[in-house]
Amino acid sequence: MPKRGQEFRAEIIKARPRLSPETISQSPSSLLHFVRWVTERGEGLTQREQTLIRNHRIMLHDCAAEELRREFNNILLSPAVLDALELMVDSGLLEVLIPELLRGKGMKQSFIHPDDVLTHNLLTCSLVKPLLHLRLAGLLHDVGKPDYYVDDPQVGRRFPNHSYRSAILVPTILGRFSYPAELVKQVRLLVENHMFIWVPQHGLEPVRELMERVGKENIADLVELITSDREAIWGEKIKECNRALWHALSEVITSTEM
Repeated sequence: MPKRGQEFRAEIIKARPRLSPETISQSPSSLLHFVRWVTERGEGLTQREQTLIRNHRIMLHDCAAEELRREFNNILLSPAVLDALELMVDSGLLEVLIPELLRGKGMKQSFIHPDDVLTHNLLTCSLVKPLLHLRLAGLLHDVGKPDYYVDDPQVGRRFPNHSYRSAILVPTILGRFSYPAELVKQVRLLVENHMFIWVPQHGLEPVRELMERVGKENIADLVELITSDREAIWGEKIKECNRALWHALSEVITSTEM
């Protein structure tokens, strides 16, 4: 008995996209689309697909910036963003698009960090709210760490002024995707100011000073990045402190409106 039209269309939608040298040549951005499709469905790559992607990943350089940006945005805003980014690392796609991030692969951090620099960047990206400027800031917030570090026997590896070095790289990296200048400026501001050490005992003044530095219009986004960065390091252990920081920010904002 023939299938009803609606059931047939549903099966077409579920069908795995075809990835071939021809489809990649016609649209290199299909590599990113395929990665997102696979990870959003909790599937992996076949050996053939892995080889195909790795052998053709360099073709992303031939992709129009608009197409590249659209597909990369879809990955960043996907509910499976972490899996997609990890697959982009494994397949070599991320090395083509943002080689600066791959310099952090295997790079140890201070003793409090459970992950290398690359993994920490990917995890922080996945923890911030699914807004494009926040996901980009999370992904790039520590991208400059490999440029300079100090091995300290007391605390492990330190990366002095890494927020500034990371911020310097933002325009170059985002320029490859032709992101709007205002978005680049916003991401750079967040990255440059994300290193904010605060515990409840410090009180409201440091939070007030931070808001004065970045502006009231940016402070909530910055705290979102700061708390996600901390969560990527400490997990549930930092939950109460993060909540206290949000509460302190609320008090500071309220005091400015009185």
